[in-house]
Amino acid sequence: MNACLTRPIHALLGLAGLRCRRLPDLSHDVRPWSLREVHLSAARLLPTREHILPLIPTGSRVAEVGVGFGDFSRKILDVVKPREFVAVDLFELHEASKGGRRRRRLGAASHEAYYRQQFKQEIDDRIVQIRKGPSHIMLEQLPDDRFDLVYIDANHAYARVKRDVEAGRRKLRPGGLLALDDYERGDPFGLSIYGVKHAAHELCVNEGWKIVFLALEGAEAACNIVLQRPPV
Repeated sequence: MNACLTRPIHALLGLAGLRCRRLPDLSHDVRPWSLREVHLSAARLLPTREHILPLIPTGSRVAEVGVGFGDFSRKILDVVKPREFVAVDLFELHEASKGGRRRRRLGAASHEAYYRQQFKQEIDDRIVQIRKGPSHIMLEQLPDDRFDLVYIDANHAYARVKRDVEAGRRKLRPGGLLALDDYERGDPFGLSIYGVKHAAHELCVNEGWKIVFLALEGAEAACNIVLQRPPV
C-alpha cells in the first residue's frame, strides 16, 4: 500500500476520532526478518558509535554517506586517519534551514561551502573527496571492491536505504565493513518507520553477512550496526 492510499486512510481514522502517530509504510514487511545465531557469532557490543572507530585499521579507505555538518567526519578523520575519505551528501541543509539552529551554524554559507571549509586541509591534501548528489548514484560511481568501511546515514525509508545498501555493499573489499546509522524501527518523534533494520537483516539472511559491531545509542547518535562482507 503506497502513500496515495495510506494518507486517505489516515484522514478517515482522524475523522472517526482515532489518531495515528505516523503514516504506515507498507511498501515492505513492517516486521524485520529474524536473525539466527550464526549472524551474531562475531558480534561485539559497544557503548557508542565513536567506539567503533579505534577498531578500524589506520589508513583505511572510507566512504561516509550523509555527512551533515561533518561532526562525525571529523572524528573518522582524526581517529582512523584514512588514506581516502569520500563524503557523499545532497548538501541541501541551507535550503531547509531558513532559521533556527542549523541556519545559525551555517551562517551565510551554503551547506557544501561550510563542509568544504571544515575540511579544507584534507581536501587540499587529496584525502577528502566530495560527491554531491543522490547517495545511491554517488555510490555507484565509486570503484567496486575498494573500501574498508562504508558508513550510511542518509534517507531511512526502506526503499532508499535498501538502494544505498545495494550500491554500498559492492564498493567494499572482501571483509570490508558496512555501517548503518539509526538501527531503529522508527524515528524518535513517531513520524515515520525506518527501513534500516529491515535492510540489514535481509543482507544477513540472504547473503550470509555477519554483524561484527552493535553500538548502542549515544548522546549524538542512535544505535549503529556494522556488518562485514563475507571474505572470498
